[in-house]
Amino acid sequence: MHYQHLINLIEQTAPLSLAADWDNSGVQIAGKKKNIKKLVLALEPNLEIINTALEQDADFILCHHPLTLKPRLPNRLDSFHSILSKLLKAESWLYSAHTSLDANPDGPVNWLGAKLALKEMTVLAPMSVDTTQKPVGFGCIGSLPEAVSTQTFLIGLQTILPEQKWRLIGNKPQQVEKIAYCPGSGAELASRAFSLGADIFITGDIKYHQALEITEQGFAIDVGHFILEEKMMYYWYKELKNKLDLEIFFIPGKDPFYS
Repeated sequence: MHYQHLINLIEQTAPLSLAADWDNSGVQIAGKKKNIKKLVLALEPNLEIINTALEQDADFILCHHPLTLKPRLPNRLDSFHSILSKLLKAESWLYSAHTSLDANPDGPVNWLGAKLALKEMTVLAPMSVDTTQKPVGFGCIGSLPEAVSTQTFLIGLQTILPEQKWRLIGNKPQQVEKIAYCPGSGAELASRAFSLGADIFITGDIKYHQALEITEQGFAIDVGHFILEEKMMYYWYKELKNKLDLEIFFIPGKDPFYS
């Protein structure tokens, strides 16, 4: 597959027009390989992931997180320098679908909603985009097929997300029906989630003072930044594996708080 065709396919799911203005989605390192035979997906473009991908002769590495958010020079011998050196030597591509992927509610970001069988899913925090008529933005909100006790919901959630990494914030409601979530760092969307009637808000990276505010507004679960996005990228990997005539691999990452 020609590299530009692959990039076009990626950007059908993660349009660069959806990326936040502070973000660095898109090509991180341009490769010289024009014909892509092996595609690797991973959450993080760290040195361990890059080494593993290149050991598998990856022509194109698709990650969620960018190599760097701000331009920088390889002016010291660190992992950034090593990643540049290795990829340039291998002539392989590195691409980041970051907020460009997060803001498309019809893409892999909705994997948790699909697992929970949420109905009437919509965007939690819509953004105005001129290039599409579909609602786009960050976070999702929808309703369970029927209201269940909070304990029943939490037991079911344990089969999807590892409980030992949860932090429960606020007072548990007696039952839940409306669920909101935002992969990665979505604590700033908690207030909006509760204002839209969410019984539970699921995200990662909730800070101390944000937690204090949430305790007065509703009930949230901080499951960690890593797991929601790791599973999102795995969901995308399975989707691409079924769609593309390529060798496609997924390299699992490690949660830095529990590895």
